[in-house]
Amino acid sequence: DEVGDDIDIMVDFHGRCASGISAIQYVKELQPYKPFFIEEPILPGDNKTLLQIKNSIDCPLATGERLIGHQEFEEIISDRVVDIIQPDLNHCGGLLEAKNIAAAASVANIGVAPHNPNGPIAGAAALHFACSTTNHIIQEVMDKSVPWYDDVISLTPVKRVNDHWTVPSKPGFGIEVNEKEAEKLVQAKVEELMYGGPYYTITDEEDD
Repeated sequence: DEVGDDIDIMVDFHGRCASGISAIQYVKELQPYKPFFIEEPILPGDNKTLLQIKNSIDCPLATGERLIGHQEFEEIISDRVVDIIQPDLNHCGGLLEAKNIAAAASVANIGVAPHNPNGPIAGAAALHFACSTTNHIIQEVMDKSVPWYDDVISLTPVKRVNDHWTVPSKPGFGIEVNEKEAEKLVQAKVEELMYGGPYYTITDEEDD
């Protein structure tokens, strides 16, 4: 009711269902709302239960954000355990490994929706991955998650028009980091970790 019929809803369980049966019960409660996909109803590693869930529900099932390398995706892809895989481009092995994973998934008619709760550089990489991956479905992005997201970059290929990104035309990632703004955030984080808040400043007298 809040977003209307034109917005697709994805539901992430973060692996919190205690069993396959409980996951199936939860998903069946959500099915009337036609979710775009259900994500990670159980923790990774139990592919038999994940397949049981997939075969018992009537909406797409996704997983993969915690998996690293093609090997950890291999059984999920070959056994068609899910409908959508979600490699994280930062830690699945990088862009080339993600392309290998996506290519294997394509042969099995499995879509790709990369996990990306990361910053603007990861967002630019995800955009290029999306443009070059035929079975790419949708891209997670966290550009409104922190107020400084756009401050740490002075140039980005990520241009949102309504509900989609435009295809970049510049070479490389097409991104430039604003190092001064990024350094401020690093310093603030160091102070927060060391002193409990970004308020401590070393003066020249203290240096002496």
